[in-house]
Amino acid sequence: MFSGVIVNMAEKVKFKTASNKEYTLLWKNPPYDDADGLCWSPEYKKPKIMIRPNLLPRRKLSVTIEEVVHAFWFDKSETEVRKFSGTLSKILYQHGWRLEK
Repeated sequence: MFSGVIVNMAEKVKFKTASNKEYTLLWKNPPYDDADGLCWSPEYKKPKIMIRPNLLPRRKLSVTIEEVVHAFWFDKSETEVRKFSGTLSKILYQHGWRLEK
């Protein structure tokens, strides 16, 4: 069993993809009302990811994985990315990964 409890999530996180493109991940509402997360194209000078901060814990985990996967493999379809992120978040959640407030 995993012992994955995340205690604090920073307001923003910076990371680099395998192609060395730096992204900024922000816990802010995306500009579209129907989106829980949004990943900018790596073609932008300063790409970012926005994730709706008030999501339920398992959904927040899934959306975070989904948007980071988009950053790494922007050419993959939404269907492929959602299948992967949903599967990984389910596995992690079933084994105890949680965000504590």
